[in-house]
Amino acid sequence: MNLTLPDTPITTDKAWDTQPVNSKELAQEVKDELLKELIPMLEVLLQRFATNLGEELSRTLTHGFQKLATENNIAITAICEAIDDMQNGIRNLDRRMTNLEKELGLPVEQPFDLYEIEAGNLQVSLQTLSFDLTVPPIQSVQPADEAQDNEDADPHNLRPVIESIVNSKPNREAVLEWVMERRAAVSPAPSYGVLASILDDARILTLSGKGKWSPGTLRNLVVKREVEENRALEEEEDGVDGGEALDESSGNDDLPSVAGGAVPGTWLDMEDGTDEEES
Repeated sequence: MNLTLPDTPITTDKAWDTQPVNSKELAQEVKDELLKELIPMLEVLLQRFATNLGEELSRTLTHGFQKLATENNIAITAICEAIDDMQNGIRNLDRRMTNLEKELGLPVEQPFDLYEIEAGNLQVSLQTLSFDLTVPPIQSVQPADEAQDNEDADPHNLRPVIESIVNSKPNREAVLEWVMERRAAVSPAPSYGVLASILDDARILTLSGKGKWSPGTLRNLVVKREVEENRALEEEEDGVDGGEALDESSGNDDLPSVAGGAVPGTWLDMEDGTDEEES
């Protein structure tokens, strides 16, 4: 049984009027277009395979059963002939016994009543077997299923961070937004250590491009953002200009700061949200 692929070329009417955001988006669009053309081709190929398989099964099984039936009928015929010969011998013996009884003046018994066996009634007849195999249509993936697949492929929603990578390094704001989103979306909120491990497992380089992600780095990003937001809020409420010292803001008395900026040697003095643990 030989199968050949359909010779219909794969064509697509897709026209990209905008440039894809990145290679992954382009790959997904190309995949979707190919699937639209491949599904009908696969249905044709599978149906052709099923038809050929059904014909092959029909021929093979019919031939096998017919051969078995022929051998069975030959054996039945031979048995019936042997039984017929035996019955003829019994009838002949019964006639001789009847004649002997008459000569001796004895009562004559009724002759044996033997059952007639017809070989044709016992033989097996077999019709040609036929298998009609039909392949059901291939169900295309629904949007909901695609969304579920994407979620399974990116359970930690790292795509914004990955798309922000330039020169092998992620964008600081993208990492910060991802950390805040993960801690807000998951309950209980994952620790900074867990988030750092997720970034390392995804092989995303640190902001400095060296070492591994540390919990302190991610914590510092979030704390700095909170400090900036609190300072902006206090300036708006109190009318304080931008040169006023950070330690005057209420609710942040425990933050190490001075009127001119961060205290040297503290986490507020670290650049780009990285710390010494990355080295």
